[in-house]
Amino acid sequence: MKINEIIRQKEQDIFRLEEILALLSWDQETGMPPQGIEDRSDQMAWVQQQISDRITNPEWDNLLSELEEQAECNEEKIWYANLKRRYILNRCLPDDFMAQFVRVTSLARDAWVKARKKDDFTLFQPHLEKVVDLVRRRAELTGFDGEPYNALLDLYEPGVTADQLEGIFNPLQNALIPLIDRMIQKQEGKTLNDEFPVSEQEKIHHELLNAMNYDLTRGRMDFSVHPFTTTTGPKDIRITTSLVADDFLNGLYSTMHEAGHGLYEQNLPAEWGRTLNGQACSFGIHESQSRMWENIIGRSEAFWEYFTPVMKKAFPVQMKKKDARSLYAASNRVQRSFIRIEADEYTYNLHVLLRFRIERMIVNGIAEVADLPEIWKDESEKLLGIVPEKMTDGVLQDIHWSLGDWGYFPTYTLGNLYSAQIWQTMEQDLGKLDEKIRAGEFGTILGWLVSNVHSRGALLSPGELIKEISGEELSSRYFIDYLERKSNKLYA
Repeated sequence: MKINEIIRQKEQDIFRLEEILALLSWDQETGMPPQGIEDRSDQMAWVQQQISDRITNPEWDNLLSELEEQAECNEEKIWYANLKRRYILNRCLPDDFMAQFVRVTSLARDAWVKARKKDDFTLFQPHLEKVVDLVRRRAELTGFDGEPYNALLDLYEPGVTADQLEGIFNPLQNALIPLIDRMIQKQEGKTLNDEFPVSEQEKIHHELLNAMNYDLTRGRMDFSVHPFTTTTGPKDIRITTSLVADDFLNGLYSTMHEAGHGLYEQNLPAEWGRTLNGQACSFGIHESQSRMWENIIGRSEAFWEYFTPVMKKAFPVQMKKKDARSLYAASNRVQRSFIRIEADEYTYNLHVLLRFRIERMIVNGIAEVADLPEIWKDESEKLLGIVPEKMTDGVLQDIHWSLGDWGYFPTYTLGNLYSAQIWQTMEQDLGKLDEKIRAGEFGTILGWLVSNVHSRGALLSPGELIKEISGEELSSRYFIDYLERKSNKLYA
């Protein structure tokens, strides 16, 4: 048997175990009974131990050396580099580290849910302290250049550093704050605050998923406190959303956001399935796909010209006095709000910058977990001009820290920046896409994304991919220009 076939078999076993872990996690979020948490934590820790044992097996030294010598094409050379990166990152960790990590974060996630219900950070704090100890230890074990936080950033956006992010984020912040002020002063109209029965919402969300070409024979939509997308098999890509009767737009954009993730996963290169080459090249690129569907498409005037008749058919009473223009304005209403996932397209990135800077302080040891509620208030006032009174409006609003996903938040803003730069190139190639969106014909858009983004998998780094697509390195300029154009169109 050739070396690439031997490695392929071993890597597929690792991915099968990761899919089992994803299925256990999906069930924990969507249907597991409350008393199951202890058993589920043990199950997930055991599976993670099996994954870690396989990834860090010393036999990889010889296998990778042989693959490096015998690689027959450029794609196999990239495969070798991706495998070696994973092996080096994981062999630095003691045998029981990842099992402990899964156990601690599973319990922390449950504590976060309980703390949110009681709006009491002290119920979550001891669990979060254990998580922070582990992420700091992980940074020390894997090593880093510059500062510990860089080791965590590299897990999600390979090669990026905190200083580089500040260089991209600072111009964005400087442009956003005055733009937000202007938008708030100019905007008119009301938010969409009618009651929309959840059962009817679910029906038209499935209709929208079909229009977007999200394959429901290879996926499904369920419900969770915090919407997410997970891969439990190459042909089993699941999304969750959160629908409430009095907040239609939040549910709509949760579904479109997760469907964007799902479409990326469903269209990764099948020939590299269950290998590192067949994965997304970074979390920032992954977020670019979800943010593109949610915002650039979903908050466009053309989208509302397509979707308003759908809503009028489903909700004739609530929609009697509404038209596409009023819904377009409502979906782009700007306000300084506390909740990131409910934030408008303009203020959203300030929420991300807040978390990025807090994470950097905590991981680098400049501040401690006990300081988080007050630090959050200070940073919120600086960036958003508001101070939360409730913990659920501040430090308890996101699930990510309980899951150990420190270093992940910056990828949301990177996703926005990537999406605008990718969209600019797509329209240069295909022409203005408003007519396609207006007609609900999303296949042309998806086809271009599959050819230029999805099918590339991890065969390119994020920097290489954005340069191949746009001819430039990542810049905040495209996203700022996009928001400026929308502002001028809305309130000329």
